[in-house]
Amino acid sequence: MIVKKHLFNLFVATIFITNFIPLVFSHGNEVHSPNEEKKLESKQKYKTSRNDVLQKINNDYLNRVKPIFKKKCFNCHSRFTAFPWYYKLPGIKNLIDYDIKEGKQHIDMSNDFPFGGHGEPIQDLESLKKIGEQGGMPPFRYIISNWEARLSKEDQQRIIEWTKKSIELLKKNTESPSTDK
Repeated sequence: MIVKKHLFNLFVATIFITNFIPLVFSHGNEVHSPNEEKKLESKQKYKTSRNDVLQKINNDYLNRVKPIFKKKCFNCHSRFTAFPWYYKLPGIKNLIDYDIKEGKQHIDMSNDFPFGGHGEPIQDLESLKKIGEQGGMPPFRYIISNWEARLSKEDQQRIIEWTKKSIELLKKNTESPSTDK
């Protein structure tokens, strides 16, 4: 009789644990409304769409723009710095180290697009577009000792075209799904 009572208590405890506890700590058997399911589906499509767009932008970057950035920008905006012969001179080393640290904080091109740094991908693209249109990179003091780092008109145009196309793609295809519908 005691064994039957223990088995019964074990049975009741099992039913309680498998049915009641999940209801307390999760949605349980709650059914979402069709609108909630549509919102969830929309968010999932948004993430997929955004990833697809970022991959497309990166592929274009790898083919058209990365070779320019590799030659002209990577010394300060990536972990692939080729230090000049005068790097170890007192004072110069500190200046170069500071410029590299500052450059990578703004945009780090080490891992392709989307870049690392302090901005969202669209902010990085807008910043690069502005630099392509108005100049300003690399800084004059860098160009003095690294004349080959200047961006040619062709380089600037290629960067501008890539950024404009990429910004348009991001804006068109990754609109955030509405959460109030």
